[in-house]
Amino acid sequence: MQSEGARATGSGSGSWPGGLLGVVLSGAVAMGAKALAAGHLGGGHARGGFFRHQDPELAREHMELMTDWILSRVDATEDQKGQAKRVVTETFDDLLALVQEHRSNHETFVQEMTKANLDPEAIERLRRSQVELFDRASKELSGSLTELAGILTAEQRAELVEMVAKFHN
Repeated sequence: MQSEGARATGSGSGSWPGGLLGVVLSGAVAMGAKALAAGHLGGGHARGGFFRHQDPELAREHMELMTDWILSRVDATEDQKGQAKRVVTETFDDLLALVQEHRSNHETFVQEMTKANLDPEAIERLRRSQVELFDRASKELSGSLTELAGILTAEQRAELVEMVAKFHN
């Protein structure tokens, strides 16, 4: 099991070839990043993916179903499924928490932009905060994908790469 710091920095065992595995596995967690970018629990993957549901619990249920489906495509063992679900759930929760920070920044930005006298320094602080927030989300996702890839065998990762090529080429 990888430490929280290793997940956040993307270090640890395992790798995902050419980002293709990331495309497949990120289906289980990347909607959090889309929600973060959108500033709400909607948008993305055919009108929202996991976060198309305004209720985070419905989004979580959708994420769990997709995780099961992905893992069934590569005949993951029960142990692998348990490990992967833990990573996906932690990542989902972490990205969901970042949505709230993004919303707060967005609300503050709207307030700043509607003032009679603009404060360029305040707007710049908000911009830097958003860049830092997206960087945190990116690190979380990258570390989680690396951890997920390390749970699977090389053969399972190859199967996922093949599946992605089939559906995305």
